[in-house]
Amino acid sequence: MNMKIFQMTIVFLFSMCALLAQQKDNIKVINLEQVNTPALEFSPVFYHHGLVFVSSDTRHGKRDGMIKERTFDLMYADLGPKKKLSKSAPFSLKINTRYHEGSLTFSPDFQKMYYTRNNIKNGQPVKAKDGIVKLKIYEATKGKDDWENVKELSFNNDQYSCVHPTLSRDGQYLYFASDRPGGQGGMDLYYVKKMGDKWSDPVNLGPEINSKEQEVFPYLHPSGKLFFSSNRAGTIGGLDIYAVDFTPEKKGKVERLPAPINSGRDDLGLILSASGEVGFMSSDRPGGKGKDDVYRLEIPGGLKGLFPPKEFEKMVRVINKETSEVLENAKVLMIEIADGKSIFEMNEVFEVNIYKNKFQEHLLRYRVRDELFDTDQTMTTDKDGQTKVKLNVTKKYIFAASKEGFKKGHIAYTAFSADDPKMLTIALWPIPKVMVEVEAPPALKVGSIIVLDQIFYDFGKSYIRTDASKGLDAILDLMKQYPAMTVDLTSHTDSRGTKEFNLDLSARRSTSAKYYLTSRGIEPDRIRAYGKGEQNPRNRCTDGVPCSEEEYQFNRRTEIKITSLGTDQTTIEYIDNAPEYIDRAKLKKRKN
Repeated sequence: MNMKIFQMTIVFLFSMCALLAQQKDNIKVINLEQVNTPALEFSPVFYHHGLVFVSSDTRHGKRDGMIKERTFDLMYADLGPKKKLSKSAPFSLKINTRYHEGSLTFSPDFQKMYYTRNNIKNGQPVKAKDGIVKLKIYEATKGKDDWENVKELSFNNDQYSCVHPTLSRDGQYLYFASDRPGGQGGMDLYYVKKMGDKWSDPVNLGPEINSKEQEVFPYLHPSGKLFFSSNRAGTIGGLDIYAVDFTPEKKGKVERLPAPINSGRDDLGLILSASGEVGFMSSDRPGGKGKDDVYRLEIPGGLKGLFPPKEFEKMVRVINKETSEVLENAKVLMIEIADGKSIFEMNEVFEVNIYKNKFQEHLLRYRVRDELFDTDQTMTTDKDGQTKVKLNVTKKYIFAASKEGFKKGHIAYTAFSADDPKMLTIALWPIPKVMVEVEAPPALKVGSIIVLDQIFYDFGKSYIRTDASKGLDAILDLMKQYPAMTVDLTSHTDSRGTKEFNLDLSARRSTSAKYYLTSRGIEPDRIRAYGKGEQNPRNRCTDGVPCSEEEYQFNRRTEIKITSLGTDQTTIEYIDNAPEYIDRAKLKKRKN
């Protein structure tokens, strides 16, 4: 028996978590071939509908002689429900530089990012006393066009590295790896606490977690589990992934994750869905496309023993959106969302309505189905506008509210922790007492154009934001209901940038929107994708006209033209929504 097999046998016999060992045959590890290259791809992190990850397969990066690779860039790929990723693209033109950009983490609202980067000042690398350019952790804020306000965090130092940040769900604690003096070994894990605009001094996680070897790539799961990689004694091979219950107040026992998550090679950069049933990681195990590759994990039921079910109570409040007054006797409905499912794929909960706006464009809107509030599953708010619900940790929910005289409303919530003190609030718009005359609901037929005004693209980007997919989900439903329906999909940009750039960008946006539909089951030959650039603005914002961001965004849209409904050419009827707003000018004109 060689040494490697002997080590594996010992580790198996003395596993610290028998439940994990029993589960290994049910875990699937799938190479994401769409984004992996012969170079390095590693450290994926969730971002809206996709993943941001690190890659050395970059054309403009300079070559790093120490690692014999091109410098790392951040890449993005859209994640479809069929376990596939779209072709990757640079994540940010401002964040990616000629130097290394490494693993990162986002705030819960995706408005801030913390990422690893070479120590650069005034555009030039700064060497430490040993002649090596160290790595630091930087913060950036989401701007209108790209990430901006880049600044290094206060605990960095020119003489050692701070890398691999991960943020707690409340944004108050940042965990990272560092070789700063005073640690247990090579790279140790530390945390800092948010102190206004700065961070506290770093605190070492201690000898129960850190060893004399390397502890790197921490990831803090919303449940409170801390995952990290280490090459400490007892690993299967290279870096292995470990888990531990850790907060500044308590420490649990470190547990090594089972095969096939861990292998005989380096395994690192693990992330998991809230339930722990789906994850992503990096590994240089045999059978990949290159060096480090990104892999998808499928873990039926989640990691056994790591996510015991926990139930806790939460208060839900319903208020008047216009006045902020609490609403007594409002009906509240709680619906659990299946893992990996978008709320806008839940046809049993939402219905799609169509109406025409003042431009005579067909627009789509979602609303919660009326009949759901007539079941014995509804709760009623008290005199304080509140009702109590019981939730399971890591589960996702929809909370919907209804009250006479108000439009229905809903929110989505993931029950990460019983320690979250925030009350859930559903705000309902009052139905106007003065209503404009409502025309007959419009019908869709061959030649009808649906403007998806709720598909928003960031300036200069072709990927679809999380807040942007409602319209495409409605089209998805429509094309599934009418399997003979075919469409032309055309994207438009605003007027900023050159005409050539905008034409190319709109084509890429159409391709992205088409991929969104085809990856969810629509046959590719039912969709023709086009890009029109800035040729057809909906408002005054043409070249040279200064406009607000909202006006520019109004022109960044995708239009769906119905080209066929099959042999019977059946029209599609919809129930109209109540008006979204009152057109006072039109109302006054009619009265006169």
